[in-house]
Amino acid sequence: MSRHVVLSLFLLALTAAGCSSVPEATVPEAVPADAVLARLETIRLPDAFSAEGTITVTAPTMDQSAGFEMIARGDDSVKMSIYGPFGITVGTALFTRDTFAAYNALNNTVYRGSPERQLRSLPFINTIPFEFFMGTLQGVHLPSRIRPYGAVRPDADGRVSFAAVNADSSVDSLRFDGSFGRIISCTRWSAGSVQQWSIQYRYTRNDAGAVIPQQVELFVPLRQTTLTIDYDAVADNAEAAQFTLPVPDDAETVTVQ
Repeated sequence: MSRHVVLSLFLLALTAAGCSSVPEATVPEAVPADAVLARLETIRLPDAFSAEGTITVTAPTMDQSAGFEMIARGDDSVKMSIYGPFGITVGTALFTRDTFAAYNALNNTVYRGSPERQLRSLPFINTIPFEFFMGTLQGVHLPSRIRPYGAVRPDADGRVSFAAVNADSSVDSLRFDGSFGRIISCTRWSAGSVQQWSIQYRYTRNDAGAVIPQQVELFVPLRQTTLTIDYDAVADNAEAAQFTLPVPDDAETVTVQ
């Protein structure tokens, strides 16, 4: 029972004409795999991150959206509050490497347990490592320790597509946008060539020229489920945030096993 309540709290309530002659088509030069890998290794999560927007879960049995506010520090900590109608706080969840806690304001109950165990209980992202989960919430795809297949060829718009092998022999089909310096899509295939999930990112730049996320869309075909995060506002001001979860003294505590 507690697991379903936490899921509801955290996830639901929680892309030259006019010339006299046609130019000859050219094929972009291949890009060495090492050069691509070097660019990927520069991708980092921001030291401080805050955002607000809308989180939506679409599945055969549900289609629900909720407002959220989130603060995060790198790949270590994230706190997200979920809002219902009229801006009423439904609950707040806190993830760190060592701690998971979620307060459900609707039944005045706080749930606590192992973050890795809690992630494994989420039905459609239970194969996603903690670091990847943290990156997804912040709109950044963190590549694994990958080995690109040979050379890749850029598109006319400067994006490059290639495949990469992960340590567990799964394969990622990736697309990298050099103008943003970010991976903009990834599809993961198991060692048995079964599609596990696909994810797409949309970016823009703020007035200072910094790259910020607009949307993240994660699709899990096995469950026909899509998780979409739309960012309305993004800022780098989470350094002084308190990564604690205040709860009323009379709240019931449940340990999530």
